[in-house]
Amino acid sequence: MASTMNPLERKARASFIKGFFIALLIGILIIAFLALQLFNKITEEKKRLASQKTVLVLKKNVSSGELLTSNMFTTLKVDAEMAPTGSVDSVSKFNRFMVADLNGNEITTLADGTKVITVNGQQYPLTKDANGDYTYAFNGQSVKVAFGESTFVTKISLGKGTPIIPDMVTVISEQATNDLREQEYNMIALPSDLKTDDTVDVRLRLPNGADYVVLSKKKVKVPEAGGNQSYSTVSLNLNETEILLMSAAIIDYYKIQGSKIYINKYTDPGLQKASMLTYIPSEDALRVINKDPNQLAKAKAALVELYQTSSEFRKQIDGSYAGTDQTTLNGQVSAGTTSEVNTQINLRKQIMDGK
Repeated sequence: MASTMNPLERKARASFIKGFFIALLIGILIIAFLALQLFNKITEEKKRLASQKTVLVLKKNVSSGELLTSNMFTTLKVDAEMAPTGSVDSVSKFNRFMVADLNGNEITTLADGTKVITVNGQQYPLTKDANGDYTYAFNGQSVKVAFGESTFVTKISLGKGTPIIPDMVTVISEQATNDLREQEYNMIALPSDLKTDDTVDVRLRLPNGADYVVLSKKKVKVPEAGGNQSYSTVSLNLNETEILLMSAAIIDYYKIQGSKIYINKYTDPGLQKASMLTYIPSEDALRVINKDPNQLAKAKAALVELYQTSSEFRKQIDGSYAGTDQTTLNGQVSAGTTSEVNTQINLRKQIMDGK
């Protein structure tokens, strides 16, 4: 005969079953909550990974002015909000970091930081001299490296792991030197759509149609007054030689009625090579350049050689004002210089007044 449970046993059993189902329900709710949290976390992580940005970073410390080669970089994924504004994600975003000389001999950086050039399959260490030129010993002779236009160097010292942005580097042809200065000019005819950071040539055109390149492949800065760009003034970063060449060209411009100093822009400066300089300063200007203590000897020699090999070009310029007396020429130069000064004063006043 089956035993029957007393009321206390039945109550205990019912309580147990009830407690079991309550515990089971709580467990299910906890598991569901944890599953939801895990799902949300996985979703957030997927979103974070999807929004990550690849940045180009340095594999080693580099000093200011150091040559940058492709094997000095690696890529790293970081959260988008952690990536510096303007950072790049690959070496190819610059023209090229595969540094080579004009003969196509590749330059790389060894693990110990030594720069080497590979010529005919053989590596030669590079050294940097007091003038900032890189050389290597080849067959018992010191060979100067002539770089391509897109060879990059650092503007500042950078640490390992630093994300690279374009403002940190410059092409070697634009590297700051001890004699580099920002020069402002207001007598140059400017293109209607010229803006800051455009790359340009500065040219001198004579009334007979002869046209000379005075400065080649320079970035311009257009000053602002009251939020508006100047319509007549630009600034250029020039070395001592370029400053003196511009001064000589400006004097020729003032002397020759109907001549014009003007700017023309490069349509694709990243791919286009710099124009060859064709302007020849006067013999008087050349004497001043040769006496200038700020001029490097190699720059002086280059100008003398240019004058000697292209003297016919200079004769065309001199011939443009050969029939004008010196008093008239001096008056034209004086008038042009006065106009320069007045324009500069007016622009300065506008900037200071905030107009």
